[in-house]
Amino acid sequence: MNFRQTDFCKKLLSLIFNTALFVQNAHGKIFTLEVENFSNNAMRMSRSAASGNSSVWFKTGQHVQMEICLRVASFVSVRNVVYSNDGESDSIRATIDNQHMGTFQTGSLRESGNGWNIFRSSGPMEGKVRLEQGRHVIDIRAVSTDEWGVELDNIVFLIDDELLTQEDLQCNLYCFDVKYDDVPRMDAIPSGRFVQKSRATQCSEQDNIKVDIYHDTAEDFDIIATMPKYTSFANNRDPDYAKCVLASPFWSFHNLSVEPTTPPVYYSNVSVSFSGSLNMTLVDINFHFRDITPTREIDERYVGSRLKVRLRNMPLENVRVKPEYWKDQRWVELHEFEFTPFANENSWAIPERAWGIIGENRIRVMIHPGKQQVILETLKLESNMPSDSTVDLYADADVVFQGVRLGFWHHRTQHPDSMRVTVQDGRVPAEYANIDSVRVYAKVPWTGGYAQVFVLFQDGRSRLQAITPHGLDWLPFGPSINIGQPEAPDSDRPYSPIKQISIDPNLRQLVLRYENDNKATLAIETTYMATTLKVRNIGFKKARKDFPIMTFQSMWIMDGNADTDHVTFNGDISRHIFSQWNELYGIWAVFFRKCISSHNTQGPDITIKFQAKSDI
Repeated sequence: MNFRQTDFCKKLLSLIFNTALFVQNAHGKIFTLEVENFSNNAMRMSRSAASGNSSVWFKTGQHVQMEICLRVASFVSVRNVVYSNDGESDSIRATIDNQHMGTFQTGSLRESGNGWNIFRSSGPMEGKVRLEQGRHVIDIRAVSTDEWGVELDNIVFLIDDELLTQEDLQCNLYCFDVKYDDVPRMDAIPSGRFVQKSRATQCSEQDNIKVDIYHDTAEDFDIIATMPKYTSFANNRDPDYAKCVLASPFWSFHNLSVEPTTPPVYYSNVSVSFSGSLNMTLVDINFHFRDITPTREIDERYVGSRLKVRLRNMPLENVRVKPEYWKDQRWVELHEFEFTPFANENSWAIPERAWGIIGENRIRVMIHPGKQQVILETLKLESNMPSDSTVDLYADADVVFQGVRLGFWHHRTQHPDSMRVTVQDGRVPAEYANIDSVRVYAKVPWTGGYAQVFVLFQDGRSRLQAITPHGLDWLPFGPSINIGQPEAPDSDRPYSPIKQISIDPNLRQLVLRYENDNKATLAIETTYMATTLKVRNIGFKKARKDFPIMTFQSMWIMDGNADTDHVTFNGDISRHIFSQWNELYGIWAVFFRKCISSHNTQGPDITIKFQAKSDI
């Protein structure tokens, strides 16, 4: 066995040892910190067998301090220290925040200098400490060594926080000890039931946090939006699609020869093949949308699309092209277009909901190239999102109500008329048809402008935000609350269709009537500190044990990339939003963040509290 093989075997044994530690301690999570990342250059030694190809040389009294950060209060222990020695036994001590973690003795070894590249393991230290959330200092000190000293490679920790990441541990995340414990005790109303139905996601624009909220008797509750309690002056608010699989373009091909013998092309979600005769080439495209990520605002798989074709090399004659797409067990024809050297591209609009989101989809394009070698320069299918339009419902010096007719709305097929909105402002009521959402803007005292503080969609989904603070131009929304009993309680996107909204702008009040004749009254109250949505006199007729009266939805990928990372009920201990809780009870719940988030940094904390009639 040569020297390189020896090094490889040592590294492999170290990996096996650490894996064994992980299996042995499945109740926690294993982390490895390279000691050389925390030492000065003078102490570093180049060692090919070290895990990071470097180790740190200690002599008596020398030490290295390592800073770590914890997301939540956790138990921490040292499971292993990897070291090398070429001489007598040495003594190493570890402390965390001056709390003793343990001491170990290195084994003696005399290899005439070769022992420095032979790394061994200390095994677990005896200490185990409970550390609070935040920053902590680990001190690794050589208590006594021989004249040659000792070298340390890495330290392995066991931490009982399954959601902690290596990046978080190394203090790349800033978290605060945010608490919502100043909650008044109210015994006049029973507790509501909060049921966790969340799932994992990697797309920041997909709401994966879902909490169904039940209450057997409540008729009144408040939803309150406040600025986050953590301290940050950043206002990140742009969508982050970095880890989302987007729909547009659905697929694209380039520079394909238009002839029956052209070989097929395959990708993971689409294939194109060629067939036909001397006078006509048939281009057949098969594709699916199973990998596309539906986002919180829209599922592009249902949106209308546009087929684009661009040809080149047509010196002899014009080329006729006619596409078709497969829908409802038949071919749907699109118009034929004649391409010329001066009009060598065209696009065809395909209506919304033309494609299946689970199964295979087909488009075929019939091309009559004539006696020339035509090149299909571009063949592409992309989303064709129509634009939205707005309707001014009401405006005065303090508040603005605006209706929106969305270019695409998920539920157009179920309820093509969407919502009817009536505005009652003391004059002749004004009525507006086909409204998909209603926005409310409140006056911002320090700018004279208006900030959007509320939006309500036809499906019952609402979003709330505080007034924009001084120095900022606008704030992003964050979590959403679906107000109403959904048609299907287990749906990923709750649908509680609203039929009619009657707005009284003087009272800042919206009276909702749902398609199933349920009803609710919403009143909006804004202050410098918060926006409160007062939901009153709900008349929800479905069985309340089976159908939630509202659903909280938000996003969590990891701490630091989330719209919500914690929740507390009745001011008790806070729980991580993605921890293993299934069902909890309370009359007051706060969904908030402890860690500064790169996504919607100034998105709101959301409080939901049930109200007794006697407390209103």
